Amino acid sequence: MSIANVDAIIFDLDGTLADTAPDICANLNHTLNAWGLSPYSVEEVKRFVGNGAKMLALRALRGRTDELRAKGISDEANAPELLERFFADLMAFYAQNESALTTLYPGVREFLQNTSITLAIFTNKPGVPTLRFLDHFGLADYFAAVLHADNVPHHKPHPEGVFRILSALHATPARTLMVGDGIPDVEVAKAAGVRSVALLQGFAAEADLRAAGPDWLASTFAEFAALLS
Repeated sequence: MSIANVDAIIFDLDGTLADTAPDICANLNHTLNAWGLSPYSVEEVKRFVGNGAKMLALRALRGRTDELRAKGISDEANAPELLERFFADLMAFYAQNESALTTLYPGVREFLQNTSITLAIFTNKPGVPTLRFLDHFGLADYFAAVLHADNVPHHKPHPEGVFRILSALHATPARTLMVGDGIPDVEVAKAAGVRSVALLQGFAAEADLRAAGPDWLASTFAEFAALLS
């Protein structure tokens, strides 16, 4: 079934426009190594993504609770001071590194170059890697608005970011799409009253995405683009 009557599209970033998992994994594992902790696989890291970088850091620490205790670093992976130190180290490394391992999904650049629909990004990713990604791939000019974890008070699935984008683009919810690969993307669309497309190519499990109840499902970005009439 095609998707019609679309004036604006709000995209997630990680797992939606690009496969950023290898870079996220490399940055996280570098930080873990500096702390003397074991690394994670890319597939493991994908399960940590979706609710912001600090939640990713917390999930990574929780998975290394035994090591934190054995090394005398902390008896509690949830300790706020521990999380803040680890998160600061992770962000410091993030700020020094380019998107060397990240790749755009097939069809993304072609869609951005050819569409007449007004586009925006709403991501839970921090500002530095978000803007670096757009600069690295030369995509910034395609988006009329870019909201990330550092310029909107609330992460997805809180709808404030969507409302800000709708206002900035003079778009109506009924004619706007939220496109993402995660549960927060589907939930924020419902909270803001916009339609949603869930992409199965990304980081979330297919069963979880289907259960979230998006308006449309697409296996890939290219399949999503083909649905637009």
